[in-house]
Amino acid sequence: MSKKIFSMNLILSKFILSNFLRKRCLILILPSLLSLLIIVSVGGVFAAPAMKPELKPSLKPGTYRATVSQTTTAIKTGETVEDNLKMELTVINIAKNGLVTAQMVLNREKGNLVGPLDSNGQLYLEGILRHSILAGEKIFKLQASVKGNSMIQGKYSKTSDKLRSTGHFAIAEPELPK
Repeated sequence: MSKKIFSMNLILSKFILSNFLRKRCLILILPSLLSLLIIVSVGGVFAAPAMKPELKPSLKPGTYRATVSQTTTAIKTGETVEDNLKMELTVINIAKNGLVTAQMVLNREKGNLVGPLDSNGQLYLEGILRHSILAGEKIFKLQASVKGNSMIQGKYSKTSDKLRSTGHFAIAEPELPK
C-alpha cells in the first residue's frame, strides 16, 4: 500500500515540476509541494498497518486433547523424571471479554482453571490440581498459543511443596460438542 502511494507521489511530483519549471514559479510552490509529498508519504506508511484485518483466535468450548512431555523434579533431592502424559482441557465458557473457564485432567490430576485469552491468541490459565488418589494440591499454570480451533503449542508448570513439574505439548486437537 505504501509503495503504491509513494509511486503515485513520485509521478505527480515529476509532472508538477516539469510544468512549473517552464513558468519559473517553482521557488514559490516547491516548499508547499515538498511538505505535501512528505505528509502523504508518511501518512501512507502509518495508515497501511492499520488497514490489515485482525485475525482473532476462534477458540470454542469443547475438549482439547494432547500428549504432553512432562519433566518432574523433586525439590529436596533434585531427582528428575520424564513422562509422557495424556492431557484433556475442557473449555467450558469463553466470556466476551476473553475470560476462559476450563477444567483440566492431566493423568490422575483434576482441577478448574480460569484465565484470559488475548487478541493475539495467547491463552493463560491458572488453577489448582488435585490428585484422585494422593493427598495434596498443585498450583497449575498453563500458557498456550491458539490458532483457529486448535492450541498449536503450549507449556505448563505445576508446583507443590515437594515436586515441581514442567511440561509442553505441540498441538491440542479439539473435540467440539455437537
